[in-house]
Amino acid sequence: MAAKIGITVTKFLKLKATISKRDKETDELKSQAVELELKIIKLLELEKLVRFDSRTGSVKINKSFVGNCDDKRKLLKYAISKKQMQLVTINLSQPAYREMVEDGVKLPFIKKFNKKKLNIGRKKNV
Repeated sequence: MAAKIGITVTKFLKLKATISKRDKETDELKSQAVELELKIIKLLELEKLVRFDSRTGSVKINKSFVGNCDDKRKLLKYAISKKQMQLVTINLSQPAYREMVEDGVKLPFIKKFNKKKLNIGRKKNV
């Protein structure tokens, strides 16, 4: 049984290593794509163009406005007072939640569950 687990763990670790390598390559490619996107936008704006068609495809500048909140407390206060909670996305801080639970604080509106995940240890040069 231990041999079967060992073989499975080895396959799993090799797969995770391959994924990590590809994730790194993907991150590098995404970074290059962002740089090229910014360069294309600047070039189009210099030429006063919104769209450009090439032999392999086309690009078009799409503009939209977005908000950036400087003070989240003010935003939350506003959203609550004006009943505009659709403006806010709230995420639970897991470390803070665990600490409060360990301190004996009961939060009945938060459902507790146990998350299971494998921790991975890799041996070098294997």
